[in-house]
Amino acid sequence: MASITNLLPAEVIVHRDGRTTHLPAKNLVTGDIVQISLGNKLPADVRFIEVSSDYRVDRSVLTGESEPIAGTVDSTDGNFLETKNIGLQGTLCVAGSATGESASFSQVE
Repeated sequence: MASITNLLPAEVIVHRDGRTTHLPAKNLVTGDIVQISLGNKLPADVRFIEVSSDYRVDRSVLTGESEPIAGTVDSTDGNFLETKNIGLQGTLCVAGSATGESASFSQVE
């Protein structure tokens, strides 16, 4: 678990209770709306609700994929690790921006 903790950002931009705020990543809760931009590590598993046309995420730290993949708001695969509408905790945004709802594994199936 300590190795995953090192992959997480210290702070995130969250839309909660009608306000946009910076929070320590450890205070993120299921259902928070998270803003992701170039250079950000994803603080949690998120379901994308908005992505820029150039959004790309590097999942190599978790999946070994060598090329960044594009994100989308639509499910592209029944497999949680393969679908492109889910951002995985600890992965890196390498282009564009996205907004996602933080989720637990049981909520993203």
